[in-house]
Amino acid sequence: FHNAPLAQKEVTDLLAPCLASTRDRMGVPSAGALYPIDAYVVCLKSVDMDAGIYYWRAGSQNLIFLRPLPENINLAKNYASEVSDHVSVVLFLVARVDAILEKYGLRSFRLLFLEAGHFSQSLWLLATALKIDFLIRDDFYDDEISRYLALNPRQQRTLTSIMLSGAAKRP
Repeated sequence: FHNAPLAQKEVTDLLAPCLASTRDRMGVPSAGALYPIDAYVVCLKSVDMDAGIYYWRAGSQNLIFLRPLPENINLAKNYASEVSDHVSVVLFLVARVDAILEKYGLRSFRLLFLEAGHFSQSLWLLATALKIDFLIRDDFYDDEISRYLALNPRQQRTLTSIMLSGAAKRP
């Protein structure tokens, strides 16, 4: 990772093609067109965003500021292995389980992970095109991240996390 903070426009340029709807279409496929995955954005350092937790609901067009980061935040302690100090933003893809469970039953969990894979792949391709450093991390502690994001564990589950940083300036 390069030690380059991201700007809000870079974050929204990355999320919008995958998570924003245009004429009832989204950037990735979804079982039953339910789109039960939202993004929580933890901004650690940015050019123009306050450090804090943001929310992007599938189908919306913008980031919603939820709250500032807690005092003495140490996001790294919520992962099983080392986290770079150069991470600017961490995206958490969070499933709204109640949005899919009624229709698909226990198969919902398989479908949620498939959808998270589609999102992750699309985000990776966009990040590469936008020259944003990108790393998928699944070695987080679920319960701690759920508390950190203030999720309802009966209705919301964190599926994956994606760490982002601005790339080094290219000549």
